[in-house]
Amino acid sequence: MATSKKGETRQRIIEAAYRLIAKYGYDKASVSKICDEVGITKPSVYYYFDSKEDIFLAILDDMYAPRNYDEQFRDVTNVSEFRSQLFALGHSIIAGFHDDQERHNVLAEIDLQSTRIPALANLKASLDSEMVASFDSILKRGKQIGALGEHFDTSIAAQALFILSAGMSQTVSNREEIDEDAVWDWTIERLLPIE
Repeated sequence: MATSKKGETRQRIIEAAYRLIAKYGYDKASVSKICDEVGITKPSVYYYFDSKEDIFLAILDDMYAPRNYDEQFRDVTNVSEFRSQLFALGHSIIAGFHDDQERHNVLAEIDLQSTRIPALANLKASLDSEMVASFDSILKRGKQIGALGEHFDTSIAAQALFILSAGMSQTVSNREEIDEDAVWDWTIERLLPIE
């Protein structure tokens, strides 16, 4: 029982910090404000986290919870299904970008603060690498079922899909008038000439 209460308090701290960072930015989202939001004292916060930076790292980790995009492709056995799943994956990722303005604000803070906080930059790089690896795994599955040619470079294509999705996150955040779904579809049709 105590463990779940402890986990619950920790999660409340993360969620309060998330909201405050989205509203005020990392620098102005003080530990005192987090305490006020959660209704606990500073020593209580430091029981769960060593520093405000550690809270920020926990936020990033929560935001990038393992997505394992490749799992939905494991049972795909034909080219048509692979192609459909690939289009749907992109549309799903893009829909997630549109869902939450707070998320965009926090992601902008992560980008900004990762230039100053090495641990944040390292965690972000690690999570980005996991996403590239997930795309690579999907494309390798495409090669296995004959959807992509034998000499198709899954590594470079996975990096291209990651860059495309990261850029789309930015265009959504900036509220630019771009049809991200159409761009994803166009890219898939050209980058991944499914045979």
